[in-house]
Amino acid sequence: MDLQQFISESLTQISEGIKNAQAKTEAHGTKINPNLKNISSNNIGHMPEGCYLVMGKTTRLVSMVQFDIALTITTDRTTEGK
Repeated sequence: MDLQQFISESLTQISEGIKNAQAKTEAHGTKINPNLKNISSNNIGHMPEGCYLVMGKTTRLVSMVQFDIALTITTDRTTEGK
């Protein structure tokens, strides 16, 4: 697989995973990848700098989720003779 194909496939799978998770958690009121607005303590005194809020019908704190993904490439150059 070349780099262009790897990037395209990876981003497609991430996007499909997000849509799948949104559908599975909708009934619980969970918002995945919501519309966010960065606020500062200047706007709301009791909030720490850089908190994020969902803007829409309701306003609430959200948690940022991050993943560390590692890529390992192995090459097997063995030959078999018969």
